[in-house]
Amino acid sequence: WYSQSSGNLSDPIWSAFPVGTPGPATFTSTTAVFVQNGHTVTNTSANVVVDELTIDAGGTLTLNASTTLNTNGDVLVNGTLTADDNSTLLMSSAVAQTATFASTTSFWDLAVDATVGCTVIGNVQIRGSLDLLDGNFDCTGNQVSLTSSATQTGRLGPVSPTASYTGNLRIERYRPAGLTNWMFMGSPIQSRTVNNWQDDFITAGYPGSQFPNFDNPVGSNILWPSIRWYDETNTGAGSNDGLQGVSSNLQPLTIGQGFAVWAGSGLINTAAFLVDLQNNAPVIASTPITLPMSYTNTGNPTVDGWNLVSNPLPSPIDFESMSLGADVLESVTYFNPASGNTAAYDRFFNISTNGGTRYIQSMQGFLLKATGAGVTTTVSESDKANTNSGGMFGLGGESPELIRLSIGSGLNDFRDEAVVHFLAGNAGLDNTDVLKYTLAHDDAPQLSTLIGGSEVAIDAHGPLDGALSIPLRVNAGITGTYSISADVMGGLVLNCISLEDLETGSITSLASGNAYSFTLAAEADPAVARFVLHINNGPVAAFTADNSTVVVGQQVQFTATSTTGNYAWSFGDGNQSTEQNPQHAYAAAGTYTVTLNTDDGVCSSSASGEVTVELSTSVAAGHPRQKFCKPAILSRC
Repeated sequence: WYSQSSGNLSDPIWSAFPVGTPGPATFTSTTAVFVQNGHTVTNTSANVVVDELTIDAGGTLTLNASTTLNTNGDVLVNGTLTADDNSTLLMSSAVAQTATFASTTSFWDLAVDATVGCTVIGNVQIRGSLDLLDGNFDCTGNQVSLTSSATQTGRLGPVSPTASYTGNLRIERYRPAGLTNWMFMGSPIQSRTVNNWQDDFITAGYPGSQFPNFDNPVGSNILWPSIRWYDETNTGAGSNDGLQGVSSNLQPLTIGQGFAVWAGSGLINTAAFLVDLQNNAPVIASTPITLPMSYTNTGNPTVDGWNLVSNPLPSPIDFESMSLGADVLESVTYFNPASGNTAAYDRFFNISTNGGTRYIQSMQGFLLKATGAGVTTTVSESDKANTNSGGMFGLGGESPELIRLSIGSGLNDFRDEAVVHFLAGNAGLDNTDVLKYTLAHDDAPQLSTLIGGSEVAIDAHGPLDGALSIPLRVNAGITGTYSISADVMGGLVLNCISLEDLETGSITSLASGNAYSFTLAAEADPAVARFVLHINNGPVAAFTADNSTVVVGQQVQFTATSTTGNYAWSFGDGNQSTEQNPQHAYAAAGTYTVTLNTDDGVCSSSASGEVTVELSTSVAAGHPRQKFCKPAILSRC
């Protein structure tokens, strides 16, 4: 079928001859389609199957969103093929297929289900997913790119056991503008070195970098390497002691190894830029890939066992489906450049800080913590996920019942979080807690709970069955005014949540979006708790009445069973009292709601109950004398 004019694929614009009378066409797996010069044809149908597809120079074929064009023969594009977001070109054939593109062609999804194989000639970009279902995909000598922008990044989807990839792949990652900061990174392309990153951002402090003699402090001759790997066997007492500068620009980007990279177009601020790796084959987990991990017992359990690894595949992976070693904790820690701090995600409880999530993007490095020798952790093709969230490139996560604490300031956009939940664990430190890996931008504030001197990012405190007091540690590189707030999430019901400043002695309620502002000095000792978070330590309003049914003029004795400094009674008839145990008589018959509000100057509580007032003693005599239940909450006893 040859197009005779522009229109939809389903319009009567076709002829069996290059020049002929236009009419409708029936497309099958044995009919070839030619879009001729000067014509723009659009596919608006959900699924169309054709044989060969040819787009002449000057012709255009547009694939609309949510449509699939299935070609059973060769594809020749000398004109323009435009693929909208969420469209698919499916190449499927029982014989060898060839796809030829005269100019770079961008697809959302490109799927290959060719039993013999598919050869690509020309440059192809993937914004969505390249899915290899069957046969060999051969792009030797041609450029296939997984592109990245502020909103999306292409991926190589799960490669079927009967499919394979021959040729090189280029993979991009978009980094937005902002402050230059650390990023955790790794390589999903085989046989790459540090040098393959150096065309994308400024590097310094190691042989072969752009500024090999960069030192800190200036003039100290102490080199400050901008790319570092992590040595788990390091015996240093601090978690950052294991970060070691790369040996040179020739150090291999070992598959599965993570690197901490100070990446930007400038030392302090950065324009948006792309990180890319190319000119070699992609990593495919035909057999599961074992991440390079170890465990060294130096006697310091809060530092031992940290491993900086990376996603080895050119696709997001799902941390919840990964196979972890028997002694590897079920939590992952990223570095989030936007917050200037690490972000954590606990896959057992689905709880996160700083936007951590279960999805680990391609080229993303991350920290895993081992507690023993069982460290064998693998990544498989089946772990791949089709998502644009996850990792440093698109953090986002949610959580069940918990308290999410946040710290920030007006000095910059950096922030930090700590989480306390009550789903498991205990008040001490155990494997249900997620230790905080302290790596932060120098200007970023930090926040964590403290358990026996250990900093904790996600505190599994155990069942909430009474009042709790939890020490909090804060730190900042800039002296200034900071604020701490708390979000009580997932329907968690608390009697009171307040923050005690151990330096000033003030206690402030953090309920209802309240925030506490304070001055934090850069030189303050970060190892000392500055605050105590108090939970359920406020008043609980409750009271009794010596009668719940009385007659007009009869005194009712109300007794507060909660002790607090302030009482505010409302008797339901417009009268009030601030006594602890007031008496009150009603002037008219009716049913009245009595409310007691109590507060201790920080938190407050209320309780209600009903009193029935009748006209005469004789009427009231038939009713038993009752007392309010405790607590009296909007119910009649």
